[in-house]
Amino acid sequence: MKSFPLLLLSLLFYVVMRHGTDLARPWYEAGAFSTVLTSGDTWQVSGGDMFLTSTLMLLAVELVRSTRSDQRSLLNHSLDVFVFIAALTLFISQPGYGNSTFFGLLLMTLIDFVAGFLITTAAARRDVSVGHSQRHTQ
Repeated sequence: MKSFPLLLLSLLFYVVMRHGTDLARPWYEAGAFSTVLTSGDTWQVSGGDMFLTSTLMLLAVELVRSTRSDQRSLLNHSLDVFVFIAALTLFISQPGYGNSTFFGLLLMTLIDFVAGFLITTAAARRDVSVGHSQRHTQ
């Protein structure tokens, strides 16, 4: 389960919401709640705002998980490539996915893929250099 790409959950949620709702206004544009701030401004939060916020939290977890350099981490990054390709394909070729909310998800899948490999590579280099320096000091 540690190799499961968490952003796939967001992608699947979006797909289900895209095909499972029959509203004149898309779910990501519909208002979820609003609140009046002390400044007097009214902050209006849409379904898309909530979706992107929760996806950002999943991305943060994915980035923390990428600091490991074991086999599960490498499998996770490999699966992240497929999540990105799936999101990119939906964005450019399917109706209902060419919007800013889905584009935000697409960017997060790209960041997860690229940053995951970069962070894992840096962590692996650190592990190798620490192991190398420990052998020479013994």
